[in-house]
Amino acid sequence: MNKKIAIIGITTITMLSLTACGDSKSAADDSSSIAKSSSILKTKRESSKKGSIKKANATSESKASSVAASSSAAASVKQIDLKEASKLIVKGKFTDFHPEYNYFKGSHTLSNGGYELRSYPVGDGLDIFTLMPNSDGSVKITAEYRTGADNSLLPDQSMFGPSSAIVQR
Repeated sequence: MNKKIAIIGITTITMLSLTACGDSKSAADDSSSIAKSSSILKTKRESSKKGSIKKANATSESKASSVAASSSAAASVKQIDLKEASKLIVKGKFTDFHPEYNYFKGSHTLSNGGYELRSYPVGDGLDIFTLMPNSDGSVKITAEYRTGADNSLLPDQSMFGPSSAIVQR
């Protein structure tokens, strides 16, 4: 056992002395290469930061231009009112809609320039027409035909006319 401890001790001392007595020239080379490596690393970091800043600026500019485009598109859409909504629904050939006979309680404008027209054609029926204007002058109209005291959707939505149409203002 003492032999094993002696061999381990000698091996450890030998390795420590070899490491400590390394060639001074190679140590200088090592410090030089470390300096070069850190210089290269610093340059890469700076380059990466500049690239990240450029990407962030490009992304911000892209987002700003898309927000501006959508804002200008929204600003160019004129709000639809009850009178225009009625005319557009007739133009869309919704056969169950007769503006001269209908009652429009609950109809209202939408925040996107659209309009929701609630029509009560006969008895306990309710037709809901949603008009969504686009910047190109078109308006998408969707219809829901409902019935009963609970205003449940009719099972056959085509029974009273089309369920959607696109018309020009």
